Amino acid sequence: MLLAGIVIGAAMALDAPTRTRAAQPRVVSYWRNGSHLTMGSLRTDPRRGFVHLVSGGKSVVFTTPEGVGALRLSASIGNGWKLRSSSGDLALLHPAFDSDFARTPASFEFLGRRLNPAKLGRIGSRGVAGAIEWWEGKKLRHHHSVVVLVEQTPGRQGSFGNGWKVDGYLPGFSTLRRAAWLNTHVRGNVRGTTQELRQPLFGPDGQSYSIDVKRGRVVRIGKGPVERFEGYKLGGCTNWPGSNGASYRACGGSITVHHAQGAGTTVFRRPGDPNTAPFFNAWTFLQPSPNGRWLLLEETAEACSTYSWVEFMPAHGGRLASIFPGSPVSSSALGWLPDNTALVEGAPQACGGSGAEGIYQVRPGTGSHPAYQLVFPDLGDATTWGYSGSGSR
Repeated sequence: MLLAGIVIGAAMALDAPTRTRAAQPRVVSYWRNGSHLTMGSLRTDPRRGFVHLVSGGKSVVFTTPEGVGALRLSASIGNGWKLRSSSGDLALLHPAFDSDFARTPASFEFLGRRLNPAKLGRIGSRGVAGAIEWWEGKKLRHHHSVVVLVEQTPGRQGSFGNGWKVDGYLPGFSTLRRAAWLNTHVRGNVRGTTQELRQPLFGPDGQSYSIDVKRGRVVRIGKGPVERFEGYKLGGCTNWPGSNGASYRACGGSITVHHAQGAGTTVFRRPGDPNTAPFFNAWTFLQPSPNGRWLLLEETAEACSTYSWVEFMPAHGGRLASIFPGSPVSSSALGWLPDNTALVEGAPQACGGSGAEGIYQVRPGTGSHPAYQLVFPDLGDATTWGYSGSGSR
């Protein structure tokens, strides 16, 4: 049984490599079944929970934000565990994963408090709403999907002078695009348009919703927009809207901008043999930045399998700059924020493997390796709320 290995009130310390005087643990439970979990709170900060994971010979400690309280094991999920804090906050823990290409590190997703859609309480004025799902229960038959709200907090510590804070999660919700991936009867795609990060939320009742900060609730806006997916063919061309009536035509080996008046201008041409690369690649995302200086691009190729990666390029033409160069994990472009930083889903390359998978805020123009910071781990899709011109108020 799942909870057979839990012992309440166990007096156990962290393993010596992870033990420090400032972080002595107050252990309330532990669990062992191949992997070893130790959970509780810090003695020096009893309102901050921790979980110590030992799996595959690797040891790592994760802590919660302040005021959450001790963590305990709640359930086993598909590839990891669901944890609850003494104040009811939810967190997901996943062990490291070894593939043929790299080692993905262990991840800890703090989802925070359960939010009431009709009364959200205090949340940030703007932020990112990301979709997460998992399976749990006997034989993992029960599917759970939530949308976690992560507010942007200017002035907090971070590489861009701001940060991200979890407000909580909406049970049963997803994004329209994520629902489209999971349910073939739901269609929704706004890739490469200004609507990319304004897609509605998809509720458990099959209706679409937006986040209304002023009213402090999730508001139904009817059925979500039905869009046809932008199809592509390796070696073929895709078309994307620009600004001021311009449009882009992206073929395997070139990208051309067509202005409202005037001839087209080629802003990118792939070096090398033009008769080979275009047959194996396709551009599956293209969007200019709000200030018009950059293009956010996603390129797809097929070798043993189909994979994609995200790049920046100056809008007037120039060299491509890969956002996560060398990462064995495919990355996807989500779109631009008003401050000319982009949201990208993927994983940076780390020594000996991949960094944490999730959604990152990325800034172009910082040399060959753009600067990035993690918004939230393990999110596969996201929309936003509260930004100027966004669909949510």
